[in-house]
Amino acid sequence: LVSFSSPLAMRQNFSLSVVLVCCFALSGEASVPWSDLNIVVVTDVHSWISGHKHQEEFDVPRDANYGDLFDFYSHLKQEAAQTNKDILLVNNGDIVDGTGLSFPYGFDLTPLLQLMPFDLVNTGNHELYQDVTIQNINSAGGFADSFKGRYVTSNVLNSTTGQNLGTNFTILNGSASGRQYATFGFLYNMQNHCPAVIVKTVENAIIEPWFHSALQQGEAAIILAHMDVKHPLVYTILQRIRGLMGSDYPVVFLTGHTHYRGYEALDDYAVSFEAGHYFDTVGFISVGLPGSAVPANAKPQFSHLAIDANRATLASVAGVSLDALETPNGTQIKAAITEVRNQLNLDERLGCNPSTLSHYEDPIW
Repeated sequence: LVSFSSPLAMRQNFSLSVVLVCCFALSGEASVPWSDLNIVVVTDVHSWISGHKHQEEFDVPRDANYGDLFDFYSHLKQEAAQTNKDILLVNNGDIVDGTGLSFPYGFDLTPLLQLMPFDLVNTGNHELYQDVTIQNINSAGGFADSFKGRYVTSNVLNSTTGQNLGTNFTILNGSASGRQYATFGFLYNMQNHCPAVIVKTVENAIIEPWFHSALQQGEAAIILAHMDVKHPLVYTILQRIRGLMGSDYPVVFLTGHTHYRGYEALDDYAVSFEAGHYFDTVGFISVGLPGSAVPANAKPQFSHLAIDANRATLASVAGVSLDALETPNGTQIKAAITEVRNQLNLDERLGCNPSTLSHYEDPIW
């Protein structure tokens, strides 16, 4: 079971959006389009890990929280093991700034995130505005340490040590196939960051020898890129990969920062997928790799889903009842979130604005 400290010790109806590259039809109970490599992704959550229980503007309630995400992923991981499929859970950054759970500087938030079984975590720009946020992330036994080599910050360095804030890349072994995947975490060329970090330009980072070496160790590349699904730097990275590895090296970009659901086929062997924001979406993308799901000389097949972060939807997609969705670990994570919210009085209603204000055009995001 998941173990966690108390908050005092921590202190600080159904809707499914589907867009596929290959044809995929939902029939009967909804499911995910399984293939060789399968990735569940969240991005730009901005501390909305307890869901949106007070927001009524969604056509389908976004009532899922990170405990439900844990449950959902657990069921998919079990099915993947039974069918010999590789599966990963990744977080593409911007974990802080958004709700009371994040104030101040993520001190109460990061211990909750450490309960999640993320295989890869990237940094977003919002983690890099305050030195004290970096100190929290880098504290001994804290966020970065808990994810070890899975916190991948390919072009973001600690300015004191000159070393990557996390690691510059990691090679993940497929849970079922034994395939090796070269994985990276890039941030756009951010300039207004705090003094505690250095952000290398993406253009400079990808010409360093380690980038080519990492690509050579993988049968495909998974690139967390905290930038728009069609950002010019996505194409810059892809062009470099094509020059180093050839035109038939499979690449999956998991993008973000611009807070919408987006998808782009970059070429026959590469795609870019952005999975919403504020935990309104649980993204799923699968890749049929040549020599396995598709013939050896064929092109890879990419499929993806943008799933509403709704408990009933997650249960249906996982192929279980709402009651059966829950797991002991997920229940503990929900309890931990609730305990922190109670300590911070986040569920005490202080008032309600009579007008509806849009935050989707707010330029600060």
